[in-house]
Amino acid sequence: MLISDRGIFTEYWQIEMARTSLSLSRSVLIVLVAGMAALTIPSYRASAFTEQQVDQVWAILDSNKTGKVDKPEYDQNKVAAMFWTPKTGTAGLGELTYEETQFNRAFFNAADTDHKGKLDGVDMIYALEFEKIDLDHKGYITIEDLRRFMQKAGR
Repeated sequence: MLISDRGIFTEYWQIEMARTSLSLSRSVLIVLVAGMAALTIPSYRASAFTEQQVDQVWAILDSNKTGKVDKPEYDQNKVAAMFWTPKTGTAGLGELTYEETQFNRAFFNAADTDHKGKLDGVDMIYALEFEKIDLDHKGYITIEDLRRFMQKAGR
């Protein structure tokens, strides 16, 4: 090996080490920034349905206040009831992301038939069929039926 070859090799080795170090530094920086961002972004994950929320949804569904909701009454009120917003206690129509709902992931994904990542009124009409709540086939639902359904569909 000639002295001039050793100089070229040393110079090449130094350049490659600098390049590797820079690449590693970028990777470490990206991981650190992503980790910090994940820690600082607030979580808006909704929690499971509470008894008070079940009662409030029931109040929307049972519009004639009989304690029983038959299929026509349910169909008339179900979209408003399921788009009820816990923060304001009012029914509001719109599109909801998974994070904005209190549904579990399996229920949400099954309801989101067009796979757009949001539930709208049409999604809710198909996801919240009366028969999925009236498991006893009585022809009406009670607050107990609703509670059971919401516990199953919730997180």
